[in-house]
Amino acid sequence: INAEYGGGSVIPVKKRLRRSSELMAGDPYTLVVALTKQGEARGRVYNDDTKTFNYKQGQLLYTEITFANNKLTNRAISGSYVSPDIERIVILGVEKLSASRNGEGLIASYDKSKRVLTIKKPAVKLSEEWTIDFQ
Repeated sequence: INAEYGGGSVIPVKKRLRRSSELMAGDPYTLVVALTKQGEARGRVYNDDTKTFNYKQGQLLYTEITFANNKLTNRAISGSYVSPDIERIVILGVEKLSASRNGEGLIASYDKSKRVLTIKKPAVKLSEEWTIDFQ
């Protein structure tokens, strides 16, 4: 299935195919970040255990992810739910060739013809606050 992503959006995706969405609950996320011509994007992500009403007691996660000034930042808005890992970050429309977190380089590949940077295993979660710098 082809998907078109609008510039300026951040889309969390679970790429592992399962027989049901219930089986995907603990699967890691891929973040697809589609930049505008100005090099910016923003999105919000909601997550909970998908089975109970514990979100009423704050067992949920609501975060905002932004890309601006060559930085991808995740910050918590509310909740305390611990989310699955992020296994991959895909930046669409970027001209930067590398990425780092806390000064350490991340494993990344760049497709110059498509202007797509893919970061594999960034060692971050939606339930943590973090920033990734792009050079």
